[in-house]
Amino acid sequence: MGALAWSIAEPAPLERRRHQRVKVRLAGRFMRSDRLEFDCESVDASPGGIAFSSEAGLLFATADGFPTALEIDVAAAPRQPRAPDARVRTAGVAVSFGKATIARPKTGLAAGDPEACEINVVVARERDVPLETTPLMWRLLTTLPVETAEDAREIIRRYRLRWRIEEVFRVLKRDGLALEETQVESARRLFNLAALAVVAAARILQLTDARDAGSRPATDVIDESAVEAAAAIGGALEGKTMRQKNPHPRGSLSWLAWITARLGGWNAYYKPPGPKTMADGWRRLAAMLDGYAIAHGKSLV
Repeated sequence: MGALAWSIAEPAPLERRRHQRVKVRLAGRFMRSDRLEFDCESVDASPGGIAFSSEAGLLFATADGFPTALEIDVAAAPRQPRAPDARVRTAGVAVSFGKATIARPKTGLAAGDPEACEINVVVARERDVPLETTPLMWRLLTTLPVETAEDAREIIRRYRLRWRIEEVFRVLKRDGLALEETQVESARRLFNLAALAVVAAARILQLTDARDAGSRPATDVIDESAVEAAAAIGGALEGKTMRQKNPHPRGSLSWLAWITARLGGWNAYYKPPGPKTMADGWRRLAAMLDGYAIAHGKSLV
């Protein structure tokens, strides 16, 4: 595979000096020597010639030609801002992969780099997209080996884990624990604080993930002995309408997430609760569970 870059037919330097060039945008098609056809578009023109560009050698156009290696189902979050009734959906994704060679930039400070480098490209493209839905599309570039369909699946799994790391950072910061506002300055103490905060962030993300129902138990987050207390608290948070009733089975993590979100200020209408709401609600719920335990003569130590 050749280097990937814009294919531009440049007029000769002498012709550029003789004629004033005018920007012209005309769409067309051209055929390469291998008889493959591609769209092209003019850039500018003069009486002496025309410059045009094409995606014939672009990375994405090359990757789109890779054959499908496997199909998988992935959870796709709704677009932001999230509609009140939007839910995570399951997207059927076609996965393809291949190799590509990227040319060294013609300008900049990369003159000492190799003229080209080879990378692996994994493409995940949603098929059978629902109406009024933006299709899922991932183009992942990696130097990790991708020789089989399972290798491609592993690259996608790692990419999704990387996004989870970004979500943890979000919860650690202003949208959750506000770790950046700490007055701790010692490196060792900051490390210890961050370690504790990651545990708290994981709990908040567990609750956020469970807002759309699931099979995990509430004991993934609280002790079995606290379920009764959570039930008493949750009953006081339910309203008169169906939207204000906890729809999840008692003792499930989704049931606990609904209670936590209500304590965080969610009114059970409009958009689903996010990490910030869950963090605020968890602070209140944790304090109330401790109070319930003390009132029943249980030790918190």
